[in-house]
Amino acid sequence: MINRHIKRQKRKIISLFLVLTLLFTVTPVQAAEQPVGEITFSIEKFTIGQGYFLEPQIVSIYPGDTYKSVLDRTIGEEGYITKSTSASGFYLAAIKNADLTGKAEIPRYISEADPLAPSTEVNVGNEAVPDLGEFAYGKDAGWVYSVNGSFPMVGMGACAPEDGDVMRLQFSVYGLGGDVGNNNMGASCLPVAKRESLTKAMASFNENRDKKELLKKPWIREAYDNAMDVLVDLEEPQASVDKALSWLNHAVASEKLAGIRLSETEKTMQYGETGKLTVVFEPSECAVPEGVRWKSSDNTVAWVEQDGTIYADMDGTAVITAEIGDYKTSCEVTVKVQEGQMLGDVDNDGRITSSDALLALQASVGKINLNVGAMTAADVDRDGEITSSDALQILQYSVGKIDHF
Repeated sequence: MINRHIKRQKRKIISLFLVLTLLFTVTPVQAAEQPVGEITFSIEKFTIGQGYFLEPQIVSIYPGDTYKSVLDRTIGEEGYITKSTSASGFYLAAIKNADLTGKAEIPRYISEADPLAPSTEVNVGNEAVPDLGEFAYGKDAGWVYSVNGSFPMVGMGACAPEDGDVMRLQFSVYGLGGDVGNNNMGASCLPVAKRESLTKAMASFNENRDKKELLKKPWIREAYDNAMDVLVDLEEPQASVDKALSWLNHAVASEKLAGIRLSETEKTMQYGETGKLTVVFEPSECAVPEGVRWKSSDNTVAWVEQDGTIYADMDGTAVITAEIGDYKTSCEVTVKVQEGQMLGDVDNDGRITSSDALLALQASVGKINLNVGAMTAADVDRDGEITSSDALQILQYSVGKIDHF
């Protein structure tokens, strides 16, 4: 009995001691590291026509990060093959499962740059399918990375990201990165449009929690699809890339677009005249001019450029239509021949002579420019163009070979 009582007392004392220890002992808790910024990150296979392996996304960065650690967090260390284990000497040999088809469509700007460059039709293939890495499709092939459009001369393990960076990991098939704009390669560097700003904009859009809802808006979907098409096509010029960025930004900012109309619903023009229609967006702050598609019901009467400029090419009527998303508006354009100047009388002296024929011939080859009335008179076959055929008919009329045009 006494022994049991003593044991119970000991247990009580030990329990009390543990409680007091928990109450008065401060246990340090290590705070989780906080991000120090964000970068845009993508993995691209544009040089073999396979688009993105990893679409542009926003990635948080932490103290002590390198681009290798960013890669590790995005696809995992098990997602790639390396030939070096040291962080500073990190060499990315291949990315696993990055070439599921084993087929390359190499852009012509690469294959035409050098007789020895790989092409869609002639290349060494990829013996490591489904992985994609060094020597796939070309003897100089491999992965290279750029930061804000420049290609660091050190490995990803020795390069630290900074807030706002755009890091693009790109597969190259020619010139050790020269085919994607690596200017460290000298003569092997091919001209490629800068895509960093558009890549960053796409990453922001991809991270938007309302992305699915936004893409239900047809004018936003069109801008997004265009931006994606432009990004993956390395042959697109800088102007196209810049337009795609502007279009996407305007479209996303115009979520509440409610309709469009034209500055005029009816327009009369003289033959040879140039005019302009503008789109009025409703509300006005939802303007997406890059997304407007223009067309004419009859290009022989009135031709319209994609900025709304109209050329009156022949007498008649044409309907000019402007569309964006599922919104459409139109203007009826009537083209008339200028009165008071008869066909064939190019110099407007009241007679049709060989001088008129000479003026028409000179205009047909660009030697002189005619005013609207003279252009109307010189285009005797009414096809919207001044050619040597018009000059010949005027000459024939002047000498009595024909009696009408």
